[in-house]
Order: sequence, then structure tokens, then C-alpha cells
Amino acid sequence: MINFGITEQGLVDQMLSLVVSIEKRELEEERNALIEANASNIKKLLEKEDLILDSLKNTNPDEILDDDDIITQLSVTKKEANLIKQAQEKTKLREDQIMEERSKYIDIAIKSTLIFFSVTDMINVNYMYQFSLKWFKQLFEQSSTQSEKSTELNTRIDNI
Repeated sequence: MINFGITEQGLVDQMLSLVVSIEKRELEEERNALIEANASNIKKLLEKEDLILDSLKNTNPDEILDDDDIITQLSVTKKEANLIKQAQEKTKLREDQIMEERSKYIDIAIKSTLIFFSVTDMINVNYMYQFSLKWFKQLFEQSSTQSEKSTELNTRIDNI
């Protein structure tokens, strides 16, 4: 049986992404791009690893050290792995900066999650009080975009 329930932490993460995408779209887009780049780099490393393993598997064990193709492949892969590692380190630093900026909106995400679970518990009062996550996110986005803007972050958070 599959449980399609929403966890509190999962919803906090979703709401945090939603509020950051509303308030600082470029920051959330950059975060998503970094996640994709990270996954792509890991995929490249795994592909190289598979290629090397296939080459080693198809080579006579007594001739591995004499096989110039494998040695060249290992050398190229090592250089690429080092470049990817450097890129991953830069990505990690930027991800940390983005997470620090996103954390400024965590209170909104937590409070909106509490509101969502409170609203969904209303079904215990009467079955007609059924609300979907999609509805709640649309309502949250609408209220966020319609709330009073402010250049001061704490005021903006209070307004949302």
C-alpha cells in the first residue's frame, strides 16, 4: 500500500520553495539550476565509471597495464573528475548562500504548513470541509501576491 499523505517537513519544503519563488524568483531558479547541474555532474561521473569498468572487464587482466586506451581513458577521467569536483565545490558554496537567503522565509513556510493542516483537519467537523493542497497553494500564492509590498524583509513577511 502506498501512503500519499503529506508530511509536515515535505510541505514546509514545498511552501518555502513557493514563497521564495514568489518573492525572489531568480534565487529559486538559480537553486533549481544548481540542483540540475549537480545531478548532471554526478551522472557524468557515473557514466565515466561505467565506461572504465566496461573497458577493464573486456581487457585481458594480464594486459591491463599495457593497454594504452585504458590508461588514456583513466587519465582523462581523472582530469574530468577533478574539474567536476571543483565545480561541485563552487556549487556547494553557492547553494549554501542560497539556503541562507531562503532561510529568511522559513517562518512563512512553517506557519502556512500549520494553517494547511489545521484547515484539512476541519474534515473532522464536517465532511464538506475538504481542501486540496493545490487549492491551498493557489490561495497562498494569491494572498502573497496581493499582500502589501515592503522593502524591509520582516515587514514583508508580516504582510504575507
